[in-house]
Amino acid sequence: MSKASKTAPKAAVGVRQSMAWIHGWLGLLAGWILFAMFLTGTASYFRPEITRWMQPEIELRPVPTATAASTAVAHLQKLAPDAEQWFISLPDARTTSTRVFIRDRPNPDPDAKPAPRRSELRLNPATGEALSARDTRGGEHFYRFHFQLQIPHPWGRWLAGLCAIAMLTAIISGVITHKRIFVDFFTLRWSKGQPNLDYYEPAYADEVALLMRHAFDHMQRPDGCSVYLRLSTRAIAQTERADDGWQADALKGGYWLKAPGEKAEAAIVFTGVVAPEALEAWQTLSEDMPGIGLLNITSPDLLHRSWSAQRAARWTGGTPEASHIERLLSRLAPGAGLVTVLDGSPGALSWIGGVNGNRVSPLGTDRFGQTGDAPDLYSLYRIDAEAIVDAAAELFLGN
Repeated sequence: MSKASKTAPKAAVGVRQSMAWIHGWLGLLAGWILFAMFLTGTASYFRPEITRWMQPEIELRPVPTATAASTAVAHLQKLAPDAEQWFISLPDARTTSTRVFIRDRPNPDPDAKPAPRRSELRLNPATGEALSARDTRGGEHFYRFHFQLQIPHPWGRWLAGLCAIAMLTAIISGVITHKRIFVDFFTLRWSKGQPNLDYYEPAYADEVALLMRHAFDHMQRPDGCSVYLRLSTRAIAQTERADDGWQADALKGGYWLKAPGEKAEAAIVFTGVVAPEALEAWQTLSEDMPGIGLLNITSPDLLHRSWSAQRAARWTGGTPEASHIERLLSRLAPGAGLVTVLDGSPGALSWIGGVNGNRVSPLGTDRFGQTGDAPDLYSLYRIDAEAIVDAAAELFLGN
């Protein structure tokens, strides 16, 4: 056989492939160890309660702090008067016993064997006597595992530190492996639907409560999916409800916060935290445009999906059914003007004008980077009440 028929040499492994290997294995091995540490760290928060539950025979009554301190000092003076240090932890609202730890003086002889570490003692705060109970570490077990994995000092702490370094390396290698990390991370997709994910943006507290109940129920259904709520920390005045009739429409993606008059010529359409500005503008415009509606869009995502499915049914052989957004807009006059506004990309709502051929004046944030308080920024980006009124005037009066 010719030498030329030998197997060709393997291609050199690139940096990104190497980083992928490091990312996978370090993340797998260190991740599980750190997960156990985080889990036991959470449990160790309840260390006193776990210990008391596992040692029910110890029943102590609270005593004054001064009494607990004096009895602990008296006990230590008898037990280890020549110790280098005493550590005393007095009882509090969660613990009933006094905890003491003794550190002996080092042996001046450099060749002498180090004295063994003393164990922590628990004392009766009233008498200063050492407590005896069943042999269990209780919550102390989780506490020690949290940072040294129940491995003798100092090896457990070294291993925990190495796992933290390994996880940091896994994160860095994951960033290197991802070719489009910065593009994907800094690209905002306000209205781009995601598979198996429903997106909502509630404005009021009762909407949050409704959508949370819906989310927990929906996620557990066989045909359910994940639910994402875009929330804000901005405090806004809540709206009064006459009944619960709005809830069904809110779950479908939108409802009339202020119902339009018969064949109204205009409506304000808003999403999320700009509700106060939209409501203020509605009140101002109602004086000159009686019957103007105020439409609260709780999910641009679901509205667009429903409308797209209705349109797709025309050529896929399905039965076209009116979408939810079509039913909402049917209360307006043909060709009514819409002012859409949200604290996000204007394109997330401007498509609503194409449902029934309505004129649209879309408002939203089309650039980023400014700092300031909400009123100043809303004025700068033209999503405040004044901007909504101006947009409505442009629709009907022209520039």
